[in-house]
Amino acid sequence: MDRTRRPRLPLEAAKPAAYGATTDGGVVQGPFFRLLPPLPLHELFAGAWTEAAARR
Repeated sequence: MDRTRRPRLPLEAAKPAAYGATTDGGVVQGPFFRLLPPLPLHELFAGAWTEAAARR
């Protein structure tokens, strides 16, 4: 095993869109160097809660 490579952690399907990112063949590309939230976490949570409630 090559220890210099970072592990590829699983990513929930809904997360890239919420973070302004896209996935292509396991590669995540976003507006920042790392996958950082574009909004405060409480706003992301409120938006996710609203979307989940609308699906019910």
